[in-house]
Amino acid sequence: MSPEEELRQLKEKLAALSEESERLRQTAAGLEQKKTLLMQQLAAEQGLKPLTRIYSEGYHICHACFAKERSGECLFCLALLKRSANAIE
Repeated sequence: MSPEEELRQLKEKLAALSEESERLRQTAAGLEQKKTLLMQQLAAEQGLKPLTRIYSEGYHICHACFAKERSGECLFCLALLKRSANAIE
């Protein structure tokens, strides 16, 4: 094999490896974005569960009356739960 032929083959291999490297970088970046989104959703879900439990036990979760006993439904608490649930979706 001549030096020119060997050089040409090495350049082709370098180009192929460069393309593969770029493709893998893009895939890794996409996976990292998905991971970040899933972690944010998980954190939001974990924050919603205690609030839902506290509300179902008869206490306010709204800012104005947090942890005070409720007598009936509170529109502010319900709005907070709805906003939190929508943020997860």
